[in-house]
Amino acid sequence: MPTVNKLVDRLNRYLPFDPGHDQIYEEHASSTDSFNIETKAFEYLVKVCNEGANAIVLTGDAGHGKTHLCRRLIERFCVDEFLSKQQKEDESRKFINERCDGLQQIDTSLTGLRSKFRIFKDFSELAIDVAAARLEEALADDTSITVLCANEGRLRAALATPDAGERGRSIRERFESSFLDGLCSNDNDIHVVNLNYQSVAGEFVEDSLFKKAFKFWLDMRRWRSCENCESKQRCPILHNRDLLDDRNEKNRQPPLEQVNLLFKTLERADTVITIREMLMIVAYMLTGGLDCNTVHRQSGKFGWARRYSFYNLLFERPETLSKEQLSSIKTLAKLSKVDPGLCATRSTDDLLINEIGIFEPHQIDLEFSAKLEEGVIAKIDAAQGIDQVLMTATSKNDRVREASLSREIVRTLRRRAFFYGIGYEQNPLEKLGFRFGDLFNKIINEEISGINFGQLKSRIVTGLRHIQGIRVGEAKSTLELLDPAFGRMGANGGILAGTIPPQYIDLKPLEKQWNLGDDADALHKSVDWLSRAIVLLIRQNNIDEPKKLIMDLSMFDCLMRASEGHVPVIFYQNDIRMILDFLGELAENIGTQEDTINVVSESGTYAVILDEKESVVYVERG
Repeated sequence: MPTVNKLVDRLNRYLPFDPGHDQIYEEHASSTDSFNIETKAFEYLVKVCNEGANAIVLTGDAGHGKTHLCRRLIERFCVDEFLSKQQKEDESRKFINERCDGLQQIDTSLTGLRSKFRIFKDFSELAIDVAAARLEEALADDTSITVLCANEGRLRAALATPDAGERGRSIRERFESSFLDGLCSNDNDIHVVNLNYQSVAGEFVEDSLFKKAFKFWLDMRRWRSCENCESKQRCPILHNRDLLDDRNEKNRQPPLEQVNLLFKTLERADTVITIREMLMIVAYMLTGGLDCNTVHRQSGKFGWARRYSFYNLLFERPETLSKEQLSSIKTLAKLSKVDPGLCATRSTDDLLINEIGIFEPHQIDLEFSAKLEEGVIAKIDAAQGIDQVLMTATSKNDRVREASLSREIVRTLRRRAFFYGIGYEQNPLEKLGFRFGDLFNKIINEEISGINFGQLKSRIVTGLRHIQGIRVGEAKSTLELLDPAFGRMGANGGILAGTIPPQYIDLKPLEKQWNLGDDADALHKSVDWLSRAIVLLIRQNNIDEPKKLIMDLSMFDCLMRASEGHVPVIFYQNDIRMILDFLGELAENIGTQEDTINVVSESGTYAVILDEKESVVYVERG
């Protein structure tokens, strides 16, 4: 009887490839299979419940864990502490399914004036007007903490109706203010926890939710049944488990650090990854949708397992899964934009193709079976490079097959090299397509100061000038703004709306521009926070409140490419449009003298002064 590891079936229950993936939804999860991941959001909720908050609003996209957090609160404060862990979870899930409609009070172990819960597990289950009225009723209960779960759109719609009373309007005001001041709460009365700010990756791998998930599933005790399996040497599932294990001595670089780097980069490029999707991705990276019986049937075949290596699964669809199935994990589509297999650097490619011993031979993830010539099936070990691919091409089809196989092998080697830290030194993000990723990270971590920061601002100004079409004149630290009424700069010149000196330009990580104290109920303290964006702040006319442009990694990379004189307009068209809109708003608000027109041209900047009294036009060099 072939060995079957029950863990593989449990992992596949997290995958949305068939109706049996109920494990991923909190209401239907089983306590024997569920995974209670520890998050900062839960720590924050426990704290404010103990402090007697009036209302707690959990908002964010579906899958961030709003219902899960409610169940954990019930398990913490409402269930008999003498029950077993499994019994507590079962009992708390029963509460979620039966008593969390916002109408019922739930007794808790909390002390103080508010010692009960009223929980709305899903605001979307109610009609908008009913939801607003029911929320107002719950908030009027002075003995209860109201916990509200709602996505952003539903929350805005319900709180904008006439049925939303004074308390509901207070929640809306706090929610809208949170984007401006970075606070969950300013009075310990209403707390808004925005889970869209929650990150599954961390600045360091040890801080990431990905690491916690992998640590749970990679525990060797869960894989003991595989030790005596007849197919273990040819099993891609077990091989993925070994490849991802940071404790594997054969790994040159801890691969989970690179997994964290990949998803950290994706989040910094404006991709929101929910905990639900993270768990799907972890399960997918380990199993690829395979089960033990399929592995036993295929284990005798050469070259089949490589498509199920975790680093190929992230970027290429295996033949056993359809596009429709993979589309259920939306983040996978975003990963194609950061595929290290598509980034060519000569030094790395020479190393992977020509050097022997970079990878150990006879590993199933590097085995290729291919038809090179008519009737000839070759078994290729990619650890030896691509020399084995060479053949005597006698037709166009032969050349196409050879080129296709070589390309496939090189992409596989590049991907594996990325996850094991091979072939790069200074800027690993360049392997993901972000030439200026390392500079972005230095700004995020506030590692640039003094003259280097001044040089950075000059590059920012150069990039902003280039995007406006100003490609003439000497490099400047002063930002010139074209008048939006006259469009972008033409071949001979453009009309300037005004200029902004470098001392009025600044760059900060997003959370730093809020300038909050250590004791504040800050957004970045309420969730597992990854600093994903930097803010370009520009003051004008000595106004204290600066204009702000929030830049993710993609927009920053666009701006830095522009500072070097060229930017792919079609690829970065959304980023360029947002930058131009920002500059246009600055230009409209800047103060200029009505009788003076400033012009920039190939020969420099000029002031055109109109003297209406004498009907004379003066032109002065700027």
